[in-house]
Amino acid sequence: MKVLKDAASRISAAHDGALVEVNVEAIVSTVRDAAADIPATRHPLGFVHFELTDLVSLAERRVRLHVWTPETSRFKDELGSHHAHTWTLASCVLRGGVRDTQYRPILDSLGEFFVSEIDYISEEARPLSDRVRLEVVRAIDVAPGRVYYVPDGVPHQTEITSLPTATLLVAREMGRTATPVYSRTELTQPRPAGRIDLPTPEAIAVLDELLDG
Repeated sequence: MKVLKDAASRISAAHDGALVEVNVEAIVSTVRDAAADIPATRHPLGFVHFELTDLVSLAERRVRLHVWTPETSRFKDELGSHHAHTWTLASCVLRGGVRDTQYRPILDSLGEFFVSEIDYISEEARPLSDRVRLEVVRAIDVAPGRVYYVPDGVPHQTEITSLPTATLLVAREMGRTATPVYSRTELTQPRPAGRIDLPTPEAIAVLDELLDG
């Protein structure tokens, strides 16, 4: 798994906006060859999440491959399109394109966004009482090979500008177990927020679509 560890190490060490040299075909092919041993899930934000942490073994870091295709976009849940994380992340676009927008939440009783919370322990989304408006801090278009950073706790939105798109993400956990999400539709009661496991043949099909794209 040297190709994965080398790429993740470069991304983790890169500065925001840096151009990182990575072998996309080798990365995706390595994940494909090991797909039977890699946990893959359907993420509510419309991509497939491949958990690579155990394969890569990068100290104090989690490593994931995220892949968006026309098919994965069909299960996107708009509830969490604006969200924060419990980790600081460095993400490199391998293929396709991303527009990342970061925000500052401002409490406002008439704000257009209702605040909910995702609890990673219970895998549940819970409504909170706050409403906010989200003030744009920065918005950037990220091309293949470029790295962008999102600090923990900072609300952001990732928009996919072409399909298929893939990112290799390196995250450092910051010790929290829940994070806010912001939605224009109010969540009135708790609901499940867990991911759905993806069978290996379907995971391989997603990777093949990425390789062919």
